Amino acid sequence: MAVGPPYDGIEVGPSSRLPSLFQTTVPLVRPLIADYLVVGGGATALNFVDVLLDETAAESIIVDRRERIGGHWNDAYPFVRLHQPSARYGVPTRAIRNAEDDAVATDARGASAHVVRTYFEQLLRERLLPSRRVSWRPSSEYRRRDDGAHVIRSLLTGKARTVTARRRVVDATLTQTEIPAAIRRRIGSRRKCRSFRPTRSMRSQTMTALLLNVPSW
Repeated sequence: MAVGPPYDGIEVGPSSRLPSLFQTTVPLVRPLIADYLVVGGGATALNFVDVLLDETAAESIIVDRRERIGGHWNDAYPFVRLHQPSARYGVPTRAIRNAEDDAVATDARGASAHVVRTYFEQLLRERLLPSRRVSWRPSSEYRRRDDGAHVIRSLLTGKARTVTARRRVVDATLTQTEIPAAIRRRIGSRRKCRSFRPTRSMRSQTMTALLLNVPSW
């Protein structure tokens, strides 16, 4: 798999002339090929890809709607910290303490949101992309067309690419954690609301995150 520059998921070009994005008649640029198409750029996805690098020769494509790696940590409030010691979070090959600004917040307590974001950025820049077996597609979304084809669409340009996953598509967003403020913004864009109440699905996601030892809000 040819892996371009670190952020080769961003393509520059006009999108106003594109038709409806996921119709089978949409003209697509050349397809991408990898062993695994990983949907989501959070801790679950990065753990999976990190293990693949160590234990297999597989190639992976990571696609996420956010422009930065790190999943919901990009939406976290500034005061949010890990709900567990830093030593128990992250990928097997890299400790979070390596991303700390100082030696105070190390393995004993949960790292801050800033430190976790820095940790994931360093992981992407220093380990995943240099391997030449991982491609990062930020600001993009995944869809499966009616004909079964896997498609990645850039949210910036509207351009779409089909993806051939030689082994499988791994949806790491099934355990997705969401920040209440981010959810509230989406609700507010559709209707005015004076109060915020977690929905049944939000409570379910929070419980799933706790059971899986994933930091929740």
